[in-house]
Formats: sequence, C-alpha cells, structure tokens
Amino acid sequence: MLDDRKAAILRAVVECHIKTAQPVSSAYVAQLGDLSVSPATVRNEMAVLEQDGYLFQPTRAPAGADRQGLRFFVDSLSGPAPLGAPQAELVRMFFARAHGEIERMLAETSGLLSSVTDYAAVVVARARPSRAGSGPCSW
Repeated sequence: MLDDRKAAILRAVVECHIKTAQPVSSAYVAQLGDLSVSPATVRNEMAVLEQDGYLFQPTRAPAGADRQGLRFFVDSLSGPAPLGAPQAELVRMFFARAHGEIERMLAETSGLLSSVTDYAAVVVARARPSRAGSGPCSW
C-alpha cells in the first residue's frame, strides 16, 4: 500500500502523463499546489515508486506511469456521479429519438431496395449475439 505522499505523487504523474502523453519531471510534480515538498524529495519518492513497479524511468529522463501505476490510479478514481433529472431526461429523449430514426431508416431502406430491384424487400436489424452462447452462430 502506498502512503499519502507517494499516492499523491503517483496521481500527479499519471494525470499529467494522461493529459500530455509525455514523461513527467519531478520538478513539475513538486510545483503542484497540494504537494509541499522539494523536487529532490519527489525524485526520491519517484525512485521508490519505480522500484515498486508503479513508474518507469528510462535512464534519468522524466518518469511515466507503468501498468501497475495506471492500475492504482484507475482503482483510486471515484465512481460516476448520478445524473440529475434534466440530464437523465436528455438521455431518455436522445435514445427515444434515435430508436425512431433507426426504425424509419430500415423502412426507407426496404422501400429503396424494392424500388431498385422490382422485388419485395425486407430489411431487419441484425440480432445481438447472446452472452450465454458459445458458438460462431450464437445469436
């Protein structure tokens, strides 16, 4: 388990790495407002995080988050906040409209195929694969 300072340093490295896709220097981490430590202290903590598998640091370049560090970061995120009533209604309206548009598009596609080929045409949406199915034809 990481102590609070190491967790804060790791979180800062991961957040910056996600935003910039670049390695993160100890000087940058030390400048962050919620850490009141020197770049040397951050470097020492980052070295420990590297030894423990949370960070990688090619040569003496700035560090980037390793797989274990990213896993720690993701696990420490809080869950999603519930939607408010107005946002939930917007989502309901979107899917109700989208469903109607899909049905209308399928009907129009059927009519187009029928008029182009001079044959009867039926267009159906593909069934979703069953989660319980195990074969190539499990629908």
